[in-house]
Amino acid sequence: MKRGIIVGLLAITLTLSGVFGLNGIVINVQAKKVVTEITNKKIALKNPSLVNGWNKNTELIAGEEVFGSALAVDAKGEKLEYKKDWAFVTESEIADSGLEVQFYSQYADEKKASKDSDRVEFDDEIPEEAFGKYIYKWVAVVLLDESGEKTDNAAYKLIRSENKVTDWGDTDYQTFALNNDGKTVKVFSIYNAENSFDADIQKKVKIGEKKYKVTGIGDYALENAGGTGMESITIPSGIKSIGKQAFKGAKNLKTINIQGNLKTVGKNAFKGINEKALFNIKASGSKYKKTVKLIKKSGVADTVTFNAVS
Repeated sequence: MKRGIIVGLLAITLTLSGVFGLNGIVINVQAKKVVTEITNKKIALKNPSLVNGWNKNTELIAGEEVFGSALAVDAKGEKLEYKKDWAFVTESEIADSGLEVQFYSQYADEKKASKDSDRVEFDDEIPEEAFGKYIYKWVAVVLLDESGEKTDNAAYKLIRSENKVTDWGDTDYQTFALNNDGKTVKVFSIYNAENSFDADIQKKVKIGEKKYKVTGIGDYALENAGGTGMESITIPSGIKSIGKQAFKGAKNLKTINIQGNLKTVGKNAFKGINEKALFNIKASGSKYKKTVKLIKKSGVADTVTFNAVS
């Protein structure tokens, strides 16, 4: 649901400082100040990020849960041992302190997102409506005493997702990111399992109640998901661009069927694919030659072959 003024996130209208606590930790929030980080001299977060709930990468997909990931260090920057020296502050404890645990917003800037009146708080899984938006989540760590109990020493930080929320669309192994035009999408990840499989890029996908035309394959499409099992891929006519390193390292990729007229192919997009790969290109004349030239510049071995098909 949409939330109004939240202590610690928005510019507060109170004339006095807002005070709230967590396990004895007292946090003072000055009036009319946006808070996106609450620090402590004895403990700090290191390398905080948001990850998804099933393979722990940083792609956040609608319909899945989001988790905070971090390490903790002491005042000297020395790494502390998880569960022995420190623990995570739980979501319920964060909520009890008056902070929004997680929400989504159109803004990439933390302070703008915190003041965004249209941001939406959510529980559990990322809602479909968050597609194309950024996820924000409070992540906090707390020092433990010798008996393993939480102390009053904790540090909080509002973390933004690395990328905008993606969606599975109506596929099983591809995810899609919203393009800047807000009307079309690109392939963000191809979950390239270790076992052999053939990939077929969709022409259109349905996300929520809306259909989107697929116009490109993004940077690091395979690296975003991992695996080397893909043996063939069919790229439909609507795909105009392939991002940098999109298929890099796909050592078993032997057959690439290109049905359209590619306009751009990123650096090293096909580097490391099978040395005897065959590109079947549905084009003729100058369009065929242009496509071949783009692919040759994308890191393929000299031993790959090209075939014009009607």
